[in-house]
Formats: sequence, C-alpha cells, structure tokens
Amino acid sequence: GTAKAYVGVDGCSQCTAPTALTTAGMTVAVCTACDSGKKPNKGGSGCVTCSVGDCKSCVVDNICGECVDGFYFKAGDAPSCVSAEACTNEEGFFIDATEKKCTACADDNCAVCVAKEQQKCSLCKTSGTKKYLKKDGESTTGTCVDTAGCPATHYVDEEAKECNTCVSAGTTDCTTCEKDANGVVCKTCTTDTKTIFGLNRKSCVASCPANSTPKATGQDSQVCECNEGLQPNTESTECQPISNCNTEHCLECTSEGADKEVCTKCLSEYYLTPTSQCVSDCTTLKGYYGNDTDRKCKKCNDACVECKGEGADKCTACPAGRMLQYTDADTPANGGRCMNQC
Repeated sequence: GTAKAYVGVDGCSQCTAPTALTTAGMTVAVCTACDSGKKPNKGGSGCVTCSVGDCKSCVVDNICGECVDGFYFKAGDAPSCVSAEACTNEEGFFIDATEKKCTACADDNCAVCVAKEQQKCSLCKTSGTKKYLKKDGESTTGTCVDTAGCPATHYVDEEAKECNTCVSAGTTDCTTCEKDANGVVCKTCTTDTKTIFGLNRKSCVASCPANSTPKATGQDSQVCECNEGLQPNTESTECQPISNCNTEHCLECTSEGADKEVCTKCLSEYYLTPTSQCVSDCTTLKGYYGNDTDRKCKKCNDACVECKGEGADKCTACPAGRMLQYTDADTPANGGRCMNQC
C-alpha cells in the first residue's frame, strides 16, 4: 500500500504521530520533549523557550499557556502560574477549576468572588468607592455598591461593609431604616396607614400595641413607648412587666416572687398600703388617705374617722357625737373639721 509519513518538529527530541495520517502530504508530528532546555508549545507543533515557573507549556517564548497540575494560569502583562493560595490571597481573583485559571472577578470593586459572572461577589474592596456588598436575594453573593446604590428598603452596615435589607435585621414595614447604637431601627414611617414608630422603632404601625402610648420624637412620626412598669419584649411587638413581683400593680419588691415578697413601690397610678399592697384609692381603707408625694396610704389625723388628706381640716367623716364642718361649703369634697355638736 501507499506509505504514510509525517514531518518531525525542529529541536524536538521526542514526538508522537499525528492523530490522522494522510497520503496526500506530510503531517507534522506532535512534539512531547525538546532539546536544549526548551519545551513543546501547547499544541506540540514547535519547541519554545519556557522558563516561566511551574509552566507546563508556553504559547511562544516565555509566554505560558498551560500550567503544571496544582497551579493555575494567571493572565496579565507577564502571564504566570500561581498556586490556589497565591491566587485567592490577591484581591479580585478566584480559581476557575474548569479552565485551570486564576481569573479576575468581573467587578473591579470585588475583593472576593466565587465566579466570573456579575452578582457573584462575596466581599468588596474597602479601598474602592463601592465598598458595600448588596446580596442578591437569599444568596451569600451579590454586587458592590456605594451609599447611593443602597436602596431605601436597605441600610448601610459600616462594620460589616454590607448593604442589607431592613427586614433581614428584624424590622417590619419600615419605609427606610438605619443602624445606630441600638441596632437597626426604622428611620422613616411614611406609608398611608403605618405612620407611627413601633416599640424601640423596630417597626412602623398604624397604632401602638396594648399598654403603650405614642410619644413625640422631634420628627414627623411618634414612637410607641410602654407604660410605666412595662418594657418591650424581645421582638419589640408587645409590652411586658419589668418586674416579676407577684403583688398586683407592684413595680418594686423584696424577695421577688417568693412567699415572703414585700412590695416597696407601686406603679405610678397606685398607692402603697401599710400592708404592702397597691391600691388606686386609699380611702377604701377606713381612716387612710393617699399621699401624692410618696404615693403611700397615710393614716388620717386622730380627729377624723375618714379624711381627704393630712391635717385636722381634711376630715370627711367624724367620730360619733361630733359633726363635720366643711372648710369651704362650695367644695365639700375637700373635707373639713370635726366639731362638737351643739
């Protein structure tokens, strides 16, 4: 039959036959080793000088085209082969295992990315203008933005260098939010119905929850605050007692919650009785009145059976055999003196 042959490669010391031999002409062999310290180029069609460290083959003299196993090709003015650690230690580069390359992130502002595509950044360069990572939905990756690029329903976290959603920080129905010393809170409440800051400014509400009152903030919106003796729960959705005193309406006590508990201070609208209970009206205890200074039930003057306040001229009921003479006939509720009957 007709002989099939192939042409050798200049400077080649070892070669293999081309994958397809033809009778029409001589086909160039595939070089696998070269003389004089040179290396085959990537296609094995020639021998080139290839002194680049950890390079398997060069395209032309000293321009690496493929790295040895365990190293990745990094393009640039001086293409090189780098380890995985060296690649990822440099801002803005990642390992493309499929292509065996150390590749630059698509976003110049990105310090760490997991793929070349946009939206795949996991950390932004702090030296750039767009240094905040805005994640893509529930993903851990996203794009780098500046303050202006962080939308109204998000907030800038300077410490984490992220642009996060208000909702992810535990707020509800904020128009805008911000991070301050108390964490992430609503900044504005401007919807048609929910115009009041909720407890701890963690939400925007149409009305305050039970046992709380809207208070002025110096801004357009009011903020809900728990009434005395109560505090917001962990979720800032409702008010709960500050103390664990078992005595009803008690704010402070000794031996809290125990059998020997003694109430020492009542909520502001109540008075402390001599038996350490809290009542709204001391006159329900015969012979006592409510002192508004220390919020305690005090014993009436000895001249009175019942009274409205301190002193012998504040009686509202007298002992048998004595009659009540009002201090001011126009205001009998203020009490008077107990006089001997004629």
